[in-house]
Amino acid sequence: MLSCNERLVYSEYDTFGETKWAYKNPKYFHISALDTTYTYNGSLHFTILTDYPYRNIWFRYNMSDKKEPEQIQMTLATKQGKWLGKGGGRLRHYSLPLFQNKKLTHQDTFTFWVQQYMRVDTLQGIKSVGLEISKDREVF
Repeated sequence: MLSCNERLVYSEYDTFGETKWAYKNPKYFHISALDTTYTYNGSLHFTILTDYPYRNIWFRYNMSDKKEPEQIQMTLATKQGKWLGKGGGRLRHYSLPLFQNKKLTHQDTFTFWVQQYMRVDTLQGIKSVGLEISKDREVF
């Protein structure tokens, strides 16, 4: 059995210097040569500042093996304004599962992209976004 750290095969984060994320600036992650004898789990990680003006966030994302992008939403705070993420002070960290037990059909490099998909062109209060992929189980 592999330990948690040994299961992690890809981890990359991109920090927004001005804590702003424009709709027209998706983030790209290039993943190379994952072992096709395993299935994989993937999650989106992001950090916001507590002055982020909304209770939720919408994303659009795609992997190079899909034809159409998918949309996903995450609730960040309760209706009463209590932040749901981990952390303290002005920073909150969130993890959003994107896929589980995914079988890859090729070993080549593929691209994953994600963009904020809110109704504003530029979101304020976004500190970073990242992608993590880990081995799930061996395919027989």
